[in-house]
Amino acid sequence: MMNEEETRAQLVDPKLRESGWTDDKVQRERFITNGMIINESGDRLPPRKPDYILYYPDKSGVPLAVIEAEAESKSHLAGMQQAKEYMERLGVPFAYSTNGHKIEEYDDFRKIQRTLDKFPTPDELWKRYVEGKGLTKTVEEEENPLTYPYYPFPDKPIRYYQEVAVKNAIEAILKGRKRILLTMATGSGKTYVAFQIAWKLYKTKKVRRILYLVDRIFLRRQAHDAFFPFGTARVELVGSENIPKHKDIFFATYQTLYSEKDGKRVYELFDPDFFDMVIIDECHRSGWKRWHDILRYFSDAIHLGLTATPKRDDNVDTYAYFGDPVYDYPMRQGIEDGFLAPCEIIRVFTNIDKAGVLSITEARSQGAKIEVPP
Repeated sequence: MMNEEETRAQLVDPKLRESGWTDDKVQRERFITNGMIINESGDRLPPRKPDYILYYPDKSGVPLAVIEAEAESKSHLAGMQQAKEYMERLGVPFAYSTNGHKIEEYDDFRKIQRTLDKFPTPDELWKRYVEGKGLTKTVEEEENPLTYPYYPFPDKPIRYYQEVAVKNAIEAILKGRKRILLTMATGSGKTYVAFQIAWKLYKTKKVRRILYLVDRIFLRRQAHDAFFPFGTARVELVGSENIPKHKDIFFATYQTLYSEKDGKRVYELFDPDFFDMVIIDECHRSGWKRWHDILRYFSDAIHLGLTATPKRDDNVDTYAYFGDPVYDYPMRQGIEDGFLAPCEIIRVFTNIDKAGVLSITEARSQGAKIEVPP
């Protein structure tokens, strides 16, 4: 009887090829995590890697399924639990477990598990995917942002959770949703994800003009630089003079857009339908109240909110406006995956309240001398 490696090479791989899963559609043993850091020396737990990930139309497209292969001597069911765990993590709807002879399939759309003699073909699985997602009409269009390739950054390959975030956002947009929220931990690559969403939508002509809105100058510059593949289509808005409306990708602070010129706010110098998409970075920080006028003015555009902060009392307006996140990648998951370092949270109490006001009473009670100039 063959061991697991031999089973994959001599039994599973031929079955995949028989069903049309050529090498350009199959990712074998892709490390999807780095392994959690477990001590100050930087030692890690072993990284995680599914045996196979199946993509459509190729590895630059949409992940559809995971396969866990076991040794020939084991039950074909032995890898199903692991396959389902990977399925959930990767955001795919199909999981397979096999010993090279029998194949067990779990369909998360229908919540059905069954035994098969062969794998579905790529076209069969893609059809089931788009039907299950309710995207049949939209993906029939010639240019589909879901299957359009990611922009390749050689030194920054896309991580599994970033793929899920991009896919979920684009699928929501294709279904007609105009208010999209992504909640992703600080350091997990929100700007990178926003770029790939914009890239796929822009290249397939689903959007043309995009406004990237931030509340700090350094974030504006950072986002502008991260979008460098758009080349000269980009521009930073630094004031109200000579707005280059022939550009497509605009980066601005809300302070700039809210400033006045000739009795108008700068954002009012654009037509309300000028932008097809508005990306709001760190949308939790200023909240809905501070972005309100700008977003309301460009209300027909797709609004993509990015935040690192889960829902809580002081950002409830943000979640009320955007709705539930289409994807959530919390800090604990980033730490478990090894993409973020474990941290120690230290709570510090001051005599300055949340609004930034010094408590005179508390300061005096602690011995401070209060002097009021005449």
